[in-house]
Amino acid sequence: MKTKTSKKYQAREQWLADAMQAMRSMFKAAGYTIPQNVRVSCGLPSKGAFSMKKRRIGEAWASQASKDQHFEIFISPTLDDQGDVLAVLVHEIVHVTVGLKEGHKGEFVKCASKIGLQGPWTATTATKPLEADLKKLAAKLGKYPHGSLEHMTNGRKKQPTRLVKVECPCCGYKARITMQWILLGVPQCPNAECDSHGEEMTVEMPA
Repeated sequence: MKTKTSKKYQAREQWLADAMQAMRSMFKAAGYTIPQNVRVSCGLPSKGAFSMKKRRIGEAWASQASKDQHFEIFISPTLDDQGDVLAVLVHEIVHVTVGLKEGHKGEFVKCASKIGLQGPWTATTATKPLEADLKKLAAKLGKYPHGSLEHMTNGRKKQPTRLVKVECPCCGYKARITMQWILLGVPQCPNAECDSHGEEMTVEMPA
């Protein structure tokens, strides 16, 4: 018997769109209908994208926010594990299906429970049956074409803040300050008993 091979995707959005399409039957079986006017993208949420304490890994926007009246779902680019991506996608689809005004209460909890999510409702996880279904879906879809992002960068190595030594050549008074302040004005010797009091100190320039 031949084994059906998974489709290889180049675009993350197509992978996510096909995943949502496959979930329509799951929601229908639970008595819910996913709206047709839904877009799914890999994108940074509006806040908390890289928060260490309350990182937001998915976000749903109401259709009223869109010029062409589409719900918008964003899956954080910090995720690349297929199981995690699909579990977050289910959570966000519940939001657009029952209406964002429900928040994480009422009809949201009812729908999420029927689909196979479990609390806490602000950060749901998949139950074992749903986890098994999502694993099968992941195998059918194939690899999620994305590598996780952990922080914003322009590719340049950040230069550390280096303290530069300044010294009075007369009395030996020493201090260390940043180059930022040296560029505004070289410090003067503050030692009132020094013959060079009030004169600029020498700067030990970094290499």
